[in-house]
Amino acid sequence: MIEINKHEKEDKELAKDLVAPGQIDNLKKIRDAFENIAEYLLQIRGMTGVPLANVICEDKEVPEGPDNFYQDAFKEVIAQCPHEEESYAADNAQVWSIIRVCDHGGPTWSWVSLYLRA
Repeated sequence: MIEINKHEKEDKELAKDLVAPGQIDNLKKIRDAFENIAEYLLQIRGMTGVPLANVICEDKEVPEGPDNFYQDAFKEVIAQCPHEEESYAADNAQVWSIIRVCDHGGPTWSWVSLYLRA
């Protein structure tokens, strides 16, 4: 809990200078663009106070115990967030709106728009 409180204070300072990712306009730099979005989502808090990165977390199962290989308790909390609750649906909608702003009208929109109703 102390680790999370530490991150909350840091997040408030970072949020002052935080700039949302811009529109993706170059397919050759798509990996960089997606990494920028992921980094941005680590810095924006969702309904439960956990970064929105929990929505795009790839870990389906979180190993338990001291050998879970997470860099810190904060990243472990992100991985353990439930994906069934109402708060997750709200966070998911917020992530979608961020992704939509970055992709709509650009060269990646035809691919991203396939997930519009997912």
